Amino acid sequence: MALKERLADWVDLESAEYYLAIELGVFSGDEEWVGIKWIFWSENKLGSGLYKALLGLIDAGVLEHRDEPDHQVRWCHTPDPESEKPRR
Repeated sequence: MALKERLADWVDLESAEYYLAIELGVFSGDEEWVGIKWIFWSENKLGSGLYKALLGLIDAGVLEHRDEPDHQVRWCHTPDPESEKPRR
């Protein structure tokens, strides 16, 4: 499943980071969450890099972000690279 499909609906940032890592080939998608959640919940190079990549996709208008009910992202169906805000 492509990242665009995995992020079609709102997901929390940790899940989005995990899906990005799968897309990049860092993880296979068969990992047990208990064994890898520390990557997304603590300060480390991999987790920080994935988080920064998500922020870059938000800034570029590829992903939408909301703060409530939790920090979540979803794929922007009609990204506008010239705009500060993505269009839906």
